[in-house]
Amino acid sequence: MSHVPTTLAEAIVASAQNFPQSGFVFQDSQGAETWFSYPEIEADTAGRAAALQALGLRKGDRIG
Repeated sequence: MSHVPTTLAEAIVASAQNFPQSGFVFQDSQGAETWFSYPEIEADTAGRAAALQALGLRKGDRIG
């Protein structure tokens, strides 16, 4: 039985590994659409997480 992701981060990583040619279409408030592959989403979220960690945020911290 394969591991079932239990967090959003795990789901993004698993999707990038298992479905590298698939992804999401994001639509902005003006209706413009941009497509991102799961590996692109994984790289972007990893970069944002690293930036937050560099600011001192840690797992379990709440923002807002």
